[in-house]
Amino acid sequence: MSSTLVISQQVKQTFLDAYEDSASNLQHACSSSGLSLEQYYILASNDSVFRGEVDTLNKKAIDFLNSKLITTSSSVEDIRSTTNKLENKKLFDMLAEDELKAERNRLERQKPIKRSKG
Repeated sequence: MSSTLVISQQVKQTFLDAYEDSASNLQHACSSSGLSLEQYYILASNDSVFRGEVDTLNKKAIDFLNSKLITTSSSVEDIRSTTNKLENKKLFDMLAEDELKAERNRLERQKPIKRSKG
C-alpha cells in the first residue's frame, strides 16, 4: 500500500522562498518550511512543477555564486597588483636611498679642492 505525500502550496512556497534566500541551501529550506529531507526528495521526484522551480533556483544560485567568485577573484588580483606595485616602489626607494648614501660617502671621501686666491 503506497501512501501519497500531500504538501500544501504554502509549505512549497515557504520552502522555495527559503531555498532562494539561502542560495540553494537544502537543509535551511527544509528547516524553514518544516519539510524533512525525505519529504523534500519525495516531493521533488513526484511534482515536476516544484522540481522545475527548484532547478531554476539552483541555476540562479550558481550564477550568483559565480559572479561573487569572479568579483572576489578580481578583488584578489587588484590586491596582488597593488601589493606588487608597493613592493616594487619600496625596492626602488631602497635602491635610490642606497645610491644616495653611496654618492654621499663618495663625496665625503673626496678631498676638497683648494682654490688659490687670486
